[in-house]
Amino acid sequence: MLTTLKNPVRFIAGSHEYTLTGSKAEINQQVKEIVLSIKKAASIEKADKEFDYIQYTTIQAQPARLFDKYKDRLQHILLGYECAAALEWDKPPVEVAIHRINQYRQYAKERKNPFFLGVALYGMQVVRQRRMVA
Repeated sequence: MLTTLKNPVRFIAGSHEYTLTGSKAEINQQVKEIVLSIKKAASIEKADKEFDYIQYTTIQAQPARLFDKYKDRLQHILLGYECAAALEWDKPPVEVAIHRINQYRQYAKERKNPFFLGVALYGMQVVRQRRMVA
């Protein structure tokens, strides 16, 4: 028992419009044929030759645990940034503040602790502001 659709089905692919009639099975078959003809007409090699200026890049999916690792790192940096506000960055001379910043950066590298990196980032922001005011 095939059901014939009363209204024709409009199928648009790219800039072409197709009007399909018949049973559901016939329309499905017609759609498959249209899709196959489109795939055959625009092969990958031809598309690459015509659009060789387009750079295709693929990015490997990263596992969720790697995202959590980066998220934890950023949270530690933020914590260090917020805690550094309690330190006195305005009182010492700029050279002393820069030396202190370099020490915190070195601590972050040696101990692999992003907290110290956050402290150094806050210190750099204060030094930049002090230089702009001066």
